[in-house]
Amino acid sequence: MSERVNSLKFCTWKVCILGGVLMFASACAQKPARQSTEHLLAQQRLQSGQSSLAKRQWKKAGQQFAEALKVYDGLYDTDGRTQAVLGLSRALAESGKADEALVLINQALDLPERLTPQQKVQLHGRQAGLYLNKGDTAMATTAWAQAQTVCANTCSELMALDVLQARIALATKDGQLALDASQRAISRHVRVALPDVLNQSVLATEQANALRTQAQAHLLLQAHELALTAAHSALQIDQRLGLSNRVAMDLQVLADIHTRAGHSTRAVQFAQDAARARGESIPAAAPR
Repeated sequence: MSERVNSLKFCTWKVCILGGVLMFASACAQKPARQSTEHLLAQQRLQSGQSSLAKRQWKKAGQQFAEALKVYDGLYDTDGRTQAVLGLSRALAESGKADEALVLINQALDLPERLTPQQKVQLHGRQAGLYLNKGDTAMATTAWAQAQTVCANTCSELMALDVLQARIALATKDGQLALDASQRAISRHVRVALPDVLNQSVLATEQANALRTQAQAHLLLQAHELALTAAHSALQIDQRLGLSNRVAMDLQVLADIHTRAGHSTRAVQFAQDAARARGESIPAAAPR
């Protein structure tokens, strides 16, 4: 995600990764605290849920996150509970149950006194994304603004919030705002230079998100060549990271750009490539 150079802490709406060179080295030098069987079970369920999400096994992921959530509730573990809620909401949304996902997020936000500022930012960010996917840009903007207020321009989710603002702007056809927000996200990435491979991977994911939204903003402003450059850059990053769902999104953006640019053959090719990346079957061409 974006930088928080002092703490070297990076998060996404899906999973929070703690690390960085100094913190990681310190943690490895210390004997890990003994954890209860219940905590270990919940962590295992969280990891399994993330793995299932990566494999697009939405129902299985939902079951695993729900099991983790139940354990964390029993332990009164707010941080673990938040991560389980974020994972479960993603699984529900991907399964076509966006309303249930929103209910889950809203319920988590109904306990503000139990939440840390970072947890509030993550939950409001997910809330905004869910509203945006439902086409409710007004509520998405409100949720984004709440996350931004809590963040106060200092949190580790700044880059993701910029991308989220760009996505909302795209939905409202405000190409210039989308371009400004995506460029701001990219500039945040440029200012972060960390040797830790894991954190670099998280940052690269957000960089690709920013480049993809930048491409869509350029497309909205009819700057087709700039759009193609940004989209290809996003595709290269997502290919390197092995994120097939993001690769499919990049390919679809390229198809859209070529369509708008009048390149019908290339548009069809990229649209088919995007469908294959999503695991969809492509009808065989009719014999000539």
